[in-house]
Amino acid sequence: MLSERTRVAFESHDGVLTAEQAQTQSISREALRKAVGRGDLLWLSHGIYALPDYPIDDMMVDQYRFPRGVFSHESAASLYGYTVATPAFYQMTFPYGYHSESIKRQRIKPFFATPVHYETGRSTMDNWLGNEISVTDREKTLLDVLVAKEIFSDVKQEVLRTYLADPDKNLDRLGQYVNKLNVPTRIRKVLTDAE
Repeated sequence: MLSERTRVAFESHDGVLTAEQAQTQSISREALRKAVGRGDLLWLSHGIYALPDYPIDDMMVDQYRFPRGVFSHESAASLYGYTVATPAFYQMTFPYGYHSESIKRQRIKPFFATPVHYETGRSTMDNWLGNEISVTDREKTLLDVLVAKEIFSDVKQEVLRTYLADPDKNLDRLGQYVNKLNVPTRIRKVLTDAE
């Protein structure tokens, strides 16, 4: 049975803790391993544990697995309410050179970006379950969706339409990103025509 201190530590993190977070709460890796053996905790991935009676937030777990990943493209558009399309896999952007074999085994579609593309528009927000994750901001999300060849044109149109109707949009920032990221002419024309 878990100690009260351990249960409280997990509950304060929505039922999921990394081994590093547990250590800051004076919970050893050995205690975590034994709790998994007793069935008091679930082992989700290397260094990630969960209470068995808590709903698991997949996005938060993926953020723990891949701390350099940023939710982007349709995943970010969905978080902002820009599309009702549900991608089969979460989409995350990583810096070029970041290679993890485990990405391919997870439900993640990775995109790899140059430093300027990776850093531009990086933000954080609370996901649907109230957990903070790394995500591209609204403007970078729109550009990622419009540029991506893998995304259907009806989804692109939906994201563009709902972005333009969003009172929280920032057209000045969008313009800065278009110039900074050297967005293709065809996308610039789509944006100009839409405004």
